[in-house]
Amino acid sequence: MKISRYREPSGLILTHFGKRHTYDDAIGALTEITEMTEGSSEIYEIIIHDDDFSIDVSEDRLKSLPGKVQSTFGTYARGALAFVANIDLVFGLCRQLEMLMENAGVQVAVFRSEALARSWIAEIQSLHGQPK
Repeated sequence: MKISRYREPSGLILTHFGKRHTYDDAIGALTEITEMTEGSSEIYEIIIHDDDFSIDVSEDRLKSLPGKVQSTFGTYARGALAFVANIDLVFGLCRQLEMLMENAGVQVAVFRSEALARSWIAEIQSLHGQPK
């Protein structure tokens, strides 16, 4: 499994990233999430980087990813994006994305466990009047 996505009945999208990923994989994942949420102004997603996750991306392309992520998630009026990463390097990269995201409507955070990410998303959904 490289990427698997599942939309829960609550509307939460659960995404698992595993194995080795390239720049094209990342761009494909952004395109897919846009297609999954077409017509919606909000997004609630937990992205889990499994223990076997790794990135095979040149430094130049890696530097361009935050801008691509920002332009994708900048189209939503509200929501929450939670990254779950156990590997220190991936956790650090996700923290960089968290700091670079500039959309007041979509909140971003990084966690070490899915349980904490789910709790945080549920709290934001309840503030937005969404089911938990």
